[in-house]
Amino acid sequence: MRNYDGQTAEQRRDSRRIRLIAAGLELFGTQGYAATSVRAVLREAGLQERYFAESFTGLEGLLAAVHDDVHDRGYAFAVAEMARGESPEERLRLMVDAVARWLADDPRAARVKLVEVVGAGPLAERHRQLGMQAYAALIEAELPPLPPEMKMDPRQLSMALVAGVNGVLLDWLTGSLDISRDQLVDHALRSTLGPPPQH
Repeated sequence: MRNYDGQTAEQRRDSRRIRLIAAGLELFGTQGYAATSVRAVLREAGLQERYFAESFTGLEGLLAAVHDDVHDRGYAFAVAEMARGESPEERLRLMVDAVARWLADDPRAARVKLVEVVGAGPLAERHRQLGMQAYAALIEAELPPLPPEMKMDPRQLSMALVAGVNGVLLDWLTGSLDISRDQLVDHALRSTLGPPPQH
């Protein structure tokens, strides 16, 4: 396989894919998925038209890849922060705070993860669900045992909690919910673990 500028064809293809994902994040995260075209993505990435099809079959495929990139980076940050906690409550608090900070630091990522990927199509929805399931598994691992009389599946409960926290995060990030980040984290924690014990 011939090398150009010290890179193999596969390395150049990977580099172009990274540029397309970066362009997708910029455009989906600022002007929105519905307002973005493949041509606009190529222009933002500085690539010719033939290079889009080597990585993606369509714009929704790019949106799914952008979502996954955002999710993977935010999830890794959240897991690293959780590791500092000594109790389930502390670990969950650190997780929610990490996600809130991560999304607040990059409004483009927040828009892709919480807005643009919703309702964009079956592929994007599948990737959104996988992302939610990853966070639900983190929550499920920290939940106290559910009373049998509740007759609730811990995984489904955890998914519902993730969906609820996502809604609160969106309201907070858009300014609809005028509370501090600490208050946001506390609200999310209480919805997950219930009220704190009375002393």
